[in-house]
Amino acid sequence: MAESSIVEFEERLIIHAPANVVERMLVDAPALPQWRTCMRENVETSDPIMRPGTTVTFVTTQYGLHFDYIQIVSQYIPGQTLAYRTTKGLFFIDTTYEWVEDHGSTRLTCHYRLYVPKNKQFIKRLVERSFQNQSRDDNKNLKHLLETGAQRYRAASDLTPDEPRLESLT
Repeated sequence: MAESSIVEFEERLIIHAPANVVERMLVDAPALPQWRTCMRENVETSDPIMRPGTTVTFVTTQYGLHFDYIQIVSQYIPGQTLAYRTTKGLFFIDTTYEWVEDHGSTRLTCHYRLYVPKNKQFIKRLVERSFQNQSRDDNKNLKHLLETGAQRYRAASDLTPDEPRLESLT
């Protein structure tokens, strides 16, 4: 990303749920709108389970305007890592989730790298703060869903015996 400044940050959290349950929610592409606050409109996925090459398209509202985004999974290592990057959107973002089982709970580390183009530097601080708040909210939503058992899997998976629930997410 030539001529961009980079904003990087990391969040670490403990989710009181087994790692396979956390992983299943992270890779269940159609279930993303349950916990990703930016994915509220027109979410489409190329695969129900995220794997390298899976695309997720959605419309988000930022700063009162609607923007189309496309994210593509760049890496999935079962039992440990999921990474994706935006290929279309207001800003380009690399996101990596890493998880490890810890006595029945899961330690989840979320790495974020946001590229702010040179022509958008004037809103860099606003974007940085907004993205950090959104990421924190997403992680809080994920943690709450998993710890309360309120998650709704949308795709079949061998990670847990739970059947997908096909009712509406809203």
